[in-house]
Amino acid sequence: MEKWACSSLPIGGVVRLERQRVVVTGFMGSGKSSVAEELARKLGCAFVDLDQTITRLSGHTPAQIITEEGEQKFRELETRQLRNLLATNSAMVVALGGGTWASQINRELIVGSDALTIWLDTPFELCWQRIEASDEIRPLARSREQSQELFNQRRASYSLADIRVSVRASDTVDSLADTITTSINDHRG
Repeated sequence: MEKWACSSLPIGGVVRLERQRVVVTGFMGSGKSSVAEELARKLGCAFVDLDQTITRLSGHTPAQIITEEGEQKFRELETRQLRNLLATNSAMVVALGGGTWASQINRELIVGSDALTIWLDTPFELCWQRIEASDEIRPLARSREQSQELFNQRRASYSLADIRVSVRASDTVDSLADTITTSINDHRG
């Protein structure tokens, strides 16, 4: 069976594809950025964190934009940056923000770019533990109740991803990236 990877050079029996994209989604605190970065390393791809891209290009974090200009303004900027990112011809692994995949427009952009989508299905309790332990400001999850409500609202859209990966507290970033790599190869097979 051919195995999925990013560049065009065949290495070690792995057929490498050009212009392939993998998009990692899930709730805040699910591990999207860490896992996507490790997955990109394993596949020999570029890694892009959409929230970090927005911060770099706008000079403001998503939290700052949401707090100062509102969530709608942030979502418009997020969609514009996602569109620009997907318009490139580069193979990459993209970590989305927690709400990116919840937008129908963004899902259509991603599906239209022929990206493979991965949902890190992390239990709310684990996400909440990580949110509380983080220094990151999360204006859309200021309380446990607000976060739980948002989590519940987004689950239906996350379930539309091509591949669902269940995350447990004992999973390492490396083991999750390995699970995803196997899932990608099985999905292609």
